[in-house]
Amino acid sequence: MRHHSELAIACRSRVLWHRMAKQHRYSPFTATFIGFMRGLANDVADDGITANAVLPGLTNTLATASQSEEQKRATWGQQAIKRLEEPREIAGAVLFLTSDDAAFITGQSIVVDGGQYRIG
Repeated sequence: MRHHSELAIACRSRVLWHRMAKQHRYSPFTATFIGFMRGLANDVADDGITANAVLPGLTNTLATASQSEEQKRATWGQQAIKRLEEPREIAGAVLFLTSDDAAFITGQSIVVDGGQYRIG
């Protein structure tokens, strides 16, 4: 983990790239969020701070526990990896962004969604 510099990492749904019924509010917010993180990266770079986002997909948490298996499978049907992601898999992306290997990465959004990324 990096100790010689500071970093900012934020997580937000990746709904920007997906058509979802009755979820029209998420796409503009996610686009704004990504733009904010890119702007933040520019604003804090001179202070040695990196700023990146992690955009997870449908994750096995209490928030998804109430969804039916049918709803979950409908999401899986649009993914390359046919299952819910686990919180530790999102943590892996965050750990990478805190590592020395990511010291030159800033203003980026890493999509961690099992291969569901698509436009349209």
